[in-house]
Amino acid sequence: MLVQEDFPAELEEIFAGLAERASTAAMKVLNMAKCLELLDVDVNPGARQQPGAAQNKILLTKVAQVVKTGPATIEITPTSASFATPILQRISRFDSSLQVGKEQNTIKVSLPPVTTAQRDRAAEEVRHLIAVLRQKCKASRHNATRVLQESGLEDGLRQELGSQMDETVKVFVEEKAEELELLALEVMSMGIDESDKSVQ
Repeated sequence: MLVQEDFPAELEEIFAGLAERASTAAMKVLNMAKCLELLDVDVNPGARQQPGAAQNKILLTKVAQVVKTGPATIEITPTSASFATPILQRISRFDSSLQVGKEQNTIKVSLPPVTTAQRDRAAEEVRHLIAVLRQKCKASRHNATRVLQESGLEDGLRQELGSQMDETVKVFVEEKAEELELLALEVMSMGIDESDKSVQ
């Protein structure tokens, strides 16, 4: 049970959290508009001060219309005027390089051109997550070994199960590291943009 179900499920859980972080880092470079659509906005920030009150974090697209009006501009129209300030604050906190302003009921976001430095940082962050994945999977394997040792199983069976876990970790980490490396390469392979040309 541990080797065939629990351990692989734990590895998948480790990867899911890291994959989300890697995806966010890459999306900031590859598709900032999509990244903004996936933001959670706390539409009732005052609730945090009240004990026992639930936070009202809602997907941005549920409380606003998000429209890319040009290659470097996005307009966000909240469904209620009361959502404007929390949305504005959330976008500003998400990425300080975005130029965020408000005109009447519309929040306007100007996207700066993606630079080589931003691509490098995003790819570096994704590659760092590969190292984190290896480390966390190794720790998970270590914990599973301890559980096996405490299980009271006979040595031969314990060694066989340990070998199965080693193979599971090896294959899993290789596969997922390759997936993250491809994402890093995708980030790096974006075309030369205006800010790159001005530097050269």
